[in-house]
Amino acid sequence: MAYLIPNLKSKRQPAWKLRYKDPTNGGRYTQITLHCSKTEAKKVLAKYDGVEVMNSHFPVKRDQPEVEKLEELFLATKELEVSDNGYQTYKYMMKHFVNYFPKRELASITQPEIEKWRLNELKACKTLATYNTVMKHVRHFLRWAVQMDYLAVIPSLKIMNENDEEQRGSWLEIKQIEKIMKTAPDEARDYFTVLLNTGARASEILQKPWSRWRGDYIEIPKAEAKARKPERLWVNDTVREILTRRRKYEAKMFDFSYTVARRYARNARTKSKIEFTLHDFRRTCGYQLLKSGVGIYEVSRYLRHNSVTTTEKHYLTLLRADYKHLADKINL
Repeated sequence: MAYLIPNLKSKRQPAWKLRYKDPTNGGRYTQITLHCSKTEAKKVLAKYDGVEVMNSHFPVKRDQPEVEKLEELFLATKELEVSDNGYQTYKYMMKHFVNYFPKRELASITQPEIEKWRLNELKACKTLATYNTVMKHVRHFLRWAVQMDYLAVIPSLKIMNENDEEQRGSWLEIKQIEKIMKTAPDEARDYFTVLLNTGARASEILQKPWSRWRGDYIEIPKAEAKARKPERLWVNDTVREILTRRRKYEAKMFDFSYTVARRYARNARTKSKIEFTLHDFRRTCGYQLLKSGVGIYEVSRYLRHNSVTTTEKHYLTLLRADYKHLADKINL
């Protein structure tokens, strides 16, 4: 199998990258550069993609592991490169892709199949932000697969924005929160309440040492922070009461795993019949702050977004409002 890719970085044009499986190198992909017209490049492509190349006197070809095995290898590299929270995110997001293509060789998955999976994810994900996060993490995996010669080219994965599709609701109203809390056990209710009030990400407060709670805030060290700098989760009286009570009988802050936390959310969804995710509590925190009149810049800092632009994307529909009340304040 061979592929022809335009080489736009070359100063000498026209230029093409020809990638093909070299049977003399165990079936690994090899790349050569061509400086010729597209017609001539296609003739060379046909030669390398022909039967005479693949059926040569070198029958040894590189094994093509299944997607599950490649996922393990990819996560092993990421475990050394990113924080623990980042690693858990990769692990969770990769399941979206691996579970859709079980026991398949990655090279055998076609672009139409990738597109079908992408559209399925767009429909299944509750928000565009979640969908985009899945696409970005899977794209990193596919890029790694190309670098490791398991793929020739990176399949196309489209990132969506609010202009492509209206941002779907991703926060909870007060009545929905009350219904969820009634159906949740005490441990889950405490956990959900802290997420709602601090705007914490789901894993940021799980199994953390009590030394990180400094009275008015919970400290997130640089190694675990998404922004790669120390961050703070600010604590109100409700959260302080919960943490004080739990500290008496727990060795660590919410001493259960992320898997157990997701199980709590799944059970609450079933009993309350309200669709939500753990991350929706963080989104609801920002939503309630904006509804109460807090400025978007303050909300952005409270939720620890890298930029206020990120906050605007999440709460775009809330910002599209009638500004008549502002016009009434101007009387020149």
